[in-house]
Amino acid sequence: MKVTLSLLKEFLDIKQDPKDIAHLFTSAGIEVDKIENEIPSFTNVFSVKVLETQKHPKADNLVIAKVTDGNQDFQVVCGAKNCRKDLITAFAKVGATLTDEKGNIFKIKEAKLRDVESFGMLCSASELKLSEDKDGILELDKDFEIGKDLSILADPIFEISLTPNLGHLMSAIGLSRELACLSKQKIKMPALNLKEESKDDIEKLLKVTIEDQRCKRYAARIIENVTIAPSPYWLKSELEACGFRSINNVVDATNYIMLKFNHPMHAFDFDKLENHELKATTIDEEIDFTSLDEIDRKIPKNSLVIKDGKKIVAIAGVIGGLNSSVTNSTKKIVLEAAYFDSSSVRKTSKLLNLKTQSSIRFEKSVDPNMIPIAIDYLATLIADIANGKILKGKIDIKKDKFLENKISIRVQRAQKILGTKISENEIIDIFERLDFKIVEK
Repeated sequence: MKVTLSLLKEFLDIKQDPKDIAHLFTSAGIEVDKIENEIPSFTNVFSVKVLETQKHPKADNLVIAKVTDGNQDFQVVCGAKNCRKDLITAFAKVGATLTDEKGNIFKIKEAKLRDVESFGMLCSASELKLSEDKDGILELDKDFEIGKDLSILADPIFEISLTPNLGHLMSAIGLSRELACLSKQKIKMPALNLKEESKDDIEKLLKVTIEDQRCKRYAARIIENVTIAPSPYWLKSELEACGFRSINNVVDATNYIMLKFNHPMHAFDFDKLENHELKATTIDEEIDFTSLDEIDRKIPKNSLVIKDGKKIVAIAGVIGGLNSSVTNSTKKIVLEAAYFDSSSVRKTSKLLNLKTQSSIRFEKSVDPNMIPIAIDYLATLIADIANGKILKGKIDIKKDKFLENKISIRVQRAQKILGTKISENEIIDIFERLDFKIVEK
């Protein structure tokens, strides 16, 4: 898996450089295969605003752009189709250095392209090694400050190999707990400012039931008046750095929160749900189903699914359905956060020959007590980036109590297994840094 340094910093005050962090992880048995963007692959690249563009007189596929960094204007010739007035993008000034695909460093020079002078280069995300996106020059958010050195965007990425027993580390919070212990810190939770702005009550608009005990907990929230759009640059770049493809602001938000808290969640288009109902249930025969990836599948008999009033809208813990997907016309969404039986998800995933980021996590089992926390963070993020309003309340149906596990440990036994002397205070300190609570001594 991949995780960025900025994601880890959401939970920890990190002062070590990436190499030191990788060494700490490796010393704890968490293998770091490589570090990307340890050092920015470019220098002297700044954010600029395109003031105007005009067609190149001697080349149909080129434009002459006038850009500014807030202090100085520059003329640059560009071949990207998305180069347009008011775009905030990346500009490599004369003297800047970039790194090509082979690792060779080259310097940007003043040049003439078809008899028109160009004083620099407008860059794509891939040319700056910020993502794999080669489709045009970099598009930053409209409110991104111009004149900023874009080396701040070169976020170090840790590529980590996890053994099958380390499913709890498939997120920033899991890795941060380990790093906190190793660096003698305690994790902090990111700020949460949940605002329920709509007076409508979710209980009056949505019915949720659990008919199959393989779904042990199911929570839901509703957000109305959402605007489906491309994700802001920070979110898109964060996901792409971690190996995810950006879809839209709502879908991207679900993946981002999963990366942070290790809990897969799903968004339904509320208006596509028959009778405005969701139920976790079993199918007693094989059923045809078109999943979000637009592939026609046959859901195996006895699979755990999510249904609305009439149809299947998701294969529980594996993938959602195209028939309830969030699209550009979506205005109201239902967020799902659930706890599905790991063996059930594993069996269905295997029969479908389909592994998803969701199924992988559910197979390894997730923390059911993270559900109310994760769904609130997700709702807050979507309300912010999609300009939505969160409805009052949330539905949270539990089939178990989900009490926190209590573990007893004997100091002498721990010393014998570890083969070293360790005091009771040291043991307590380690557990507390791993985010455990000591309830009795």
